[in-house]
Amino acid sequence: LPQVPPAYRAMLRGALDSPRDAVLEPVYAREPLTPHFQLLRQYVGHAPIILPGAMGFIPDERGRVLMVRRADSGLWHLPGGFADLGETTTGTLVREVCEETGLEIEPVHVVGVYSEPDLMMRRLENGDVVHGVGIACACRIIGGTPRPDGRETTETMFWRIEDLLAVPETVTPNSLQFLRDFQQPEGWPFLR
Repeated sequence: LPQVPPAYRAMLRGALDSPRDAVLEPVYAREPLTPHFQLLRQYVGHAPIILPGAMGFIPDERGRVLMVRRADSGLWHLPGGFADLGETTTGTLVREVCEETGLEIEPVHVVGVYSEPDLMMRRLENGDVVHGVGIACACRIIGGTPRPDGRETTETMFWRIEDLLAVPETVTPNSLQFLRDFQQPEGWPFLR
């Protein structure tokens, strides 16, 4: 593929040579991490920006999924957030889940990659417009006890997905799609 830039050749080679559907990179971050979101806002104000992020599906032993209640909207949402400069995608997921829930997790499967504006674009309470591009991973708990951080999250709870889908007004709109996708492992990874 000589006409394809080297980075894309490497991605294609990795995808074609992979023995599995998806390979997750190692979880790491290069210190010091720089909070990209706040740094960028100094230059662009409230203008729309694209930010990469990650979200986790964290089931318990009964198959219920951990959700967090967002402090800003009061709605239930998957734990996760935006990447800092110097982090891998999985590093972002591990850090954000620990910050928001107190849990140590390990990403094990890619459920989907989400960028559709209808799902991933929102205006924050302060007027910022963010178009998120996020990877959602199924994860396993390796330590910790669920607890909200009291800043971004006010509650953590394991839910049956059917119960959340029955009360859609209590869940962030994008999480409804994420949850429906999680129920269909034969379609993983979804690209939306």
